[in-house]
Amino acid sequence: QAGLNKKDSEPLSLETTNAETAHDADYFAERAYGIGGPWRLRSADALKPGTLSIRNEFNWSTSHRSGDDEAAYALSIDYGIAPMHHLTLETTSIDLGDGGTTGNGDVRFGWHWQLLKEEDWQPSFALRNYIRVPTGYESSGVDYELRGLFSKSVADHIRIHFAPFLKSVNGDNVEVVRYFQWGAAIGSDWKLSDKLEVLPGSPWVGSVPWSFF
Repeated sequence: QAGLNKKDSEPLSLETTNAETAHDADYFAERAYGIGGPWRLRSADALKPGTLSIRNEFNWSTSHRSGDDEAAYALSIDYGIAPMHHLTLETTSIDLGDGGTTGNGDVRFGWHWQLLKEEDWQPSFALRNYIRVPTGYESSGVDYELRGLFSKSVADHIRIHFAPFLKSVNGDNVEVVRYFQWGAAIGSDWKLSDKLEVLPGSPWVGSVPWSFF
C-alpha cells in the first residue's frame, strides 16, 4: 500500500512479564483489625491519626460447683494522635451484679507507640505503657505495666501475636498478690469475615519462682 514504510507495516507486538507482587508496610497496617479478649492480645499496629476505636467486652461464666454465674464488662477506647502513636482509655473488668467488689470501676490510661511496621519477614512491633488509676470501689495504689507487642501476618487473613509484659502492682485490691509480675501471651487471629474472627490464644504470668494462672 502506497505511503507506508517498512516500520509502519510491521505488526504490533505485546510484551508480557511475570512480576511478584510486593507489599509495603502500609499494606499490612491497612488490614490491622482490632483484637480483644481475655488473653492480653492486641495488634502491634497503631491507629491512624484521627481514628477512634471503641471496644465493648462482655464475659460470662458459670460453674456447676459454685452455682453462681459470673458476668463482667470492660470498655476500651483508642484514639490515634500521630503517625505510629495512639492513646488508650480502658476500664478494668467490672463485675456485674457485684458492685461491692474492690477495684470495680478502676480505669487505665495507656500510650501505644509502634516502632516497626511489618515488612517481609519482619513483624510489626510496638510498646504499650499502662497506668491503672484507683477510681473504683475502695481501690488503692497505682499500677504500672509495660507490654511489648509483636504481630506477623502468615496469610491474607491470619496473623500471629506475641505479647510479653512486666507489671508493678502497688495496690491492695487483691489480698494475696505478687507485687512484681511478668509473663506473656501468644495467640493468633483469623478473620473469617468482616464481622467474625476467631481468636485462639494462651496466657501465662509468673514471677520467681515460676508459676501459671
